[in-house]
Parts: sequence; C-alpha cells; structure tokens
Amino acid sequence: MRVRWIGRALLLPLLYAGGAFADGATVDKASAAEKKQAGALYTAAMKDFEEDSYEKALAGFEQSYKVVKSPNSHFMIARTYARLGRNVEAYQELELVIKEAEALGQTYAVTADSAREKLSEVKPRIGLITVSIGKAPKGSRAFVGDDPLPEDKLKKPFPVLPGESRVVLQTPDGTRYTELVQVQEGAQANVELSVPEAAKKDEAEEPVREQHRWEFGAHVTGETVLASEATNRGAGFGARAGFQFLPNGLFGASDSFAAITGIDYIGTSTEPHAWVPLQVQWNFWILPRFSAMIEGGASLTFGSSETWVAPAFNVGIRYRVYKKLHVTGKVGIPSATLGVSLLL
Repeated sequence: MRVRWIGRALLLPLLYAGGAFADGATVDKASAAEKKQAGALYTAAMKDFEEDSYEKALAGFEQSYKVVKSPNSHFMIARTYARLGRNVEAYQELELVIKEAEALGQTYAVTADSAREKLSEVKPRIGLITVSIGKAPKGSRAFVGDDPLPEDKLKKPFPVLPGESRVVLQTPDGTRYTELVQVQEGAQANVELSVPEAAKKDEAEEPVREQHRWEFGAHVTGETVLASEATNRGAGFGARAGFQFLPNGLFGASDSFAAITGIDYIGTSTEPHAWVPLQVQWNFWILPRFSAMIEGGASLTFGSSETWVAPAFNVGIRYRVYKKLHVTGKVGIPSATLGVSLLL
C-alpha cells in the first residue's frame, strides 16, 4: 500500500485544525506560564478599560479568557459589553459568570456577588421573554428572531432588546408560525407557542430547508481524473450515506454540515477499481426544495495492484422531486455523479 503525498497534504491541516480554537485552561488546571500570560493580558485590558478604550479592552479580556478561563476576566467581558451598550450580551455573559464562579466555590464568591449586582443593574435596560412550547408536534423548535432557542432555555427568561421581538415556532416539517411580542425596558413577557388549529402557512415563512438527519443515495459515476497511469477513465455506479452532525451549520436554518462516505465501483476501466470517499459536506439551502453543496476530504482507492489515498472534492446540487426523494448531481475530483437520494 502506498499513500500519495497529496493525500497527506490534504489530511494534515485537518489534524491540526481542532486545536486552533481550543478553549482556555480552567483556573484549577492552568499552568504557571498560562496564568502569567493571562494575567498580563488582563492587566493591559484593565488599563484600556479605565481609559475608556472599551473595544480594545474587550479584545484583551477575551484573549485573557482564551488562555485561562477565569471568572474574573469573564466578568470584565460582561462589564465591557455593558459599557458599550450591548446590554443583551452583557446580561447573557453575567448569567454565565455567576454559574462559573459559583462552581468554583468560595475562591470566586466575590466575583459571583459582583456579577449578581451587575446583573441587577443591566436588567432594567433590557426586556425578558420566557418562551414555552404548547400544542405542537414532537421535535418542534423555538426561535427568538433568527436564533434557535436551546431546550434548556425554554421556560426561562431570555434577554432581548426592548421593543418588538419576533418569536417563531418551527415544526419538524419546516413550517414556521410567528408571533410578534412587545417588551418594555425592565419588563418580562411570557409566550406559549402552539400550532393554530386553523393554521395558515405564511408564504414569507415557508420552510427554508428540507429537514433531515440522514441521507442515502445511489448514482452512476464517471471519472474526471485518471485513477493511475496504467488505467483509462472509466464509469460505473456507486452509493452514498451521510449524517448531519451540525444541522444548523454556521448560519442557522440556511446551512448544515454532514459527514459522508460510500463506495464507487469503476467497472469500464482497463483496470477495474473502487474508491471510498471520506468527506465533509457543507449544504446551502437556497429554496425549500433546492440546495447546493460543497464536499471536501479524501478518497481511498482500491485497484488490482495498489491502494492509495488521494483528495476528493465536489460541488453539486440537490432537488426534491417527490416527498423525500431528490435528484442529486455532483462534479469534481476524482469523478462526477448523477443519481437520487433519500433524506430522512
């Protein structure tokens, strides 16, 4: 078995990417060097804070927190948000500071008390919405504005800007029902989201994506690059399976990430062979029936005389033709495919 250098070049960045945005060390596990670095960043940020350079101070406190997850630097992040007038973010961070400080016991009791005091100062400047889900299908989700509301935030006060807020109930089939809620400064509103008995689907609230977790497909395939110097380009058939590990992607309901694999058999080549892709798929839902995708990763190719790893990259589109059945087309390296897929 031989591994081509280009396959290694593709895989190495993936091995190191996981540590690029790692959280800071906890205060009880941070090394002396980490504490010293975090302390220096904190001191510089405090100087900027006292000189009213709040944007610069915020960046400094965040850098300090990324080195050591200290409730003190976290508290200063929240205070800086408040000074910048970003009161909703300040309120959210202060709640986290209190939990974080209380979990560390008496050492950070003063920080927890200070955060509670600051929370009481910020609270009159924002509104609070408590959202619950009433009569709705199992699996329905709540949104405040465009942000999904996690299950652990249901039935708990959620901070919003004073004025009108949009609260949305989304059922598993993607149908969305919207309520507009007025919340005054320092006030709280309670909202129970339910599917109306005579619900009318608002065209503006048409589902922005096909809801699914799994994808299974079959296709015909043709190679776009030679498998090896000893073969010609061939054609054949294959299958794919995918699982959405990040259903809300980077932009909420409009995109998602999935891990995909499968197998293609190229039977018309002078040397029949098969290849197995290991890729990450980024889906962009343009319309409820239509999406585009980018796939990147590696392929393991099995030939009659050798096995090797090579890059695998595709762009493609998917269109729903009947219920959960879609037509899917992709082009890239090492092949182009046309087939059908079932989204479950």
